[in-house]
Amino acid sequence: MIELNIVERKYLNLSKGLININQFEQWVYGNEQDIIKLYSKQIYEDLIILNYSDSHAKSNLVKIINIDFERLKRFQVQNLLLELIKFESEELEEVIFDEYGFIYDVHHRHAFSFNINFITISLTLPFELEPFKEKFNVEKVKEEIRTRFKKPHKFFQMLLDELFNGRLEVVVLENFADIDSRDYIKVISPKSDEVSISINSHGMRIDKEYLNFKMNRYWS
Repeated sequence: MIELNIVERKYLNLSKGLININQFEQWVYGNEQDIIKLYSKQIYEDLIILNYSDSHAKSNLVKIINIDFERLKRFQVQNLLLELIKFESEELEEVIFDEYGFIYDVHHRHAFSFNINFITISLTLPFELEPFKEKFNVEKVKEEIRTRFKKPHKFFQMLLDELFNGRLEVVVLENFADIDSRDYIKVISPKSDEVSISINSHGMRIDKEYLNFKMNRYWS
């Protein structure tokens, strides 16, 4: 299981907008010993002298405490998957079908999404569907997806297992901050043999053939 230390948790709250930069600064003043224990006296002093009113305060803060954005992303995905695993229905409820594919998919593949307990899950189609062999019919496609996509909680458990095993790759947008806008979509888009998955806007990708192999018992 991925656990965050108190500084990482506080930074995550800051990045999610649950607290502002001034509240983070006040928190630093009140947690000297904890921060020194986790990092060092020098790091604490750097946090104390940081100009929190500066427009670059957040980016400077990241450098001081050496934030691992992939670790934060994996922690958030882990917690969402743990919540989704509790959903033990045999099939999906309403399916929303995207006729035009993901915005950030250079391969223009079809995608669908569904909601569970206010969590939105989207993914490119991991399997072939019969309706595509006939005249395109959105409602028929949605029904076919519901028929094929059995035991969603098994899917989420599989993703959690592969998150720890390393086969499920999280997309860390912060790692692409310096990429030219003309190349951005190409860089972050999954390969043609990968399934793109998004859970509450947290992007992931996994090998399509491996995914179908793991879900073979449940996807009819």
